[in-house]
Amino acid sequence: MKRKAVVATLSIIVLLAIGLAAYSSTLDLNFFWEDPFDIGQVDTLSYSQLLLAPNSNSYYRPLALILLKLMKGAGQMYAPWPYHLFNVGFHLGAALLLYGGCSHWLGDRASAFSAALLFVLYPIGYEAPARASSMHSLYVSLTVIALWGYSAGRAGRKVWPYALAMLSCIAAPLLHENGIVPPLLILILEIHLFWQRKVSRFSPAALLFFIPAIAFIAVWLSIPKPTGPPQFGLHPREALYLSQGLSFPIARLISQTGGWGLPAEWQAGLAFILSLITLFALYGRAGTPQLLLALFWWGAAISLAWLARPIEYLIVSPRVMYFPSFAAALAWGGVLRGGEAGWEKIRRAVGGVVVALVAVQSWFTLGASVNLYRAGSALMDQIVAAGQGGGRQ
Repeated sequence: MKRKAVVATLSIIVLLAIGLAAYSSTLDLNFFWEDPFDIGQVDTLSYSQLLLAPNSNSYYRPLALILLKLMKGAGQMYAPWPYHLFNVGFHLGAALLLYGGCSHWLGDRASAFSAALLFVLYPIGYEAPARASSMHSLYVSLTVIALWGYSAGRAGRKVWPYALAMLSCIAAPLLHENGIVPPLLILILEIHLFWQRKVSRFSPAALLFFIPAIAFIAVWLSIPKPTGPPQFGLHPREALYLSQGLSFPIARLISQTGGWGLPAEWQAGLAFILSLITLFALYGRAGTPQLLLALFWWGAAISLAWLARPIEYLIVSPRVMYFPSFAAALAWGGVLRGGEAGWEKIRRAVGGVVVALVAVQSWFTLGASVNLYRAGSALMDQIVAAGQGGGRQ
């Protein structure tokens, strides 16, 4: 028990150190892109009014608006660092929660550490924790809490983990529309537990977690929407683009080697197929149920972006891939799970090499994103300075 505690403590320290090294420069960024609008809209509204205020006549995120107003404080000037500290802090917090949750789901701390590490360094969704007005890292934290709480409740038959999971499901949609997805992830988890005979029977109580999501959808539908045709549908091109959220290691490799002479859609499709082949080979037959859990979680978590967003939006909004990144990290990090004898030992060693390669690739890709956003922040500084100079003349 003492050795496990030491290993867990060291793992947490390493995860925090790597996360801070990767994201420390984010704390110095200014506001940019949509930050001024998203944060500025809370200035003229009281906290009670924020409960009734839809965002842009399309979104209803009262808890997000309240948190933005709290971070602004009572001062007249906006400072970006509290928002960046909030987002980076919850990104690292989500990684630690994922480490704990994966230790519970996988029963293997090495795989749990790998999953948390790949989540910390997940390169595609950097925009989510980098933007000051983003709440993505918080609702990912709530999602992991909900899943961990539910699985702990089913394992220990205690009430408080269920209550924690329910509170997370209530709070998540008030931050972001993707917050309606955690109940579906809980249902997938319940089916997995029953299928693997980790519980004696299927619990219909898992359906109770849909109540907050249904209530939120009813409120959301009552908000007037911009005119135009609905965007919901099954979009193959969008599905191929979003598949890179799971196949990012191989998709990045194909891109870096010239695309192999293939169109972008073919590159994405090939990367996805090769990723699935690689993952199933590394997990083996014994690990297939665990891999399927991660894949179904990823598919459910990405579903709203796929069904509701056109390709034009997705291309300029990579942050939509941040929410399912915890499941993608679980899928790739879990390749370390395996036995210590014969072929399983070889499989585990190969999995360790794969995790190391993905982590190194993610580190450098993330670094490129950091440089891009640093340039965007510098541009915003120039725009603000030019505006202030014009006002004095």
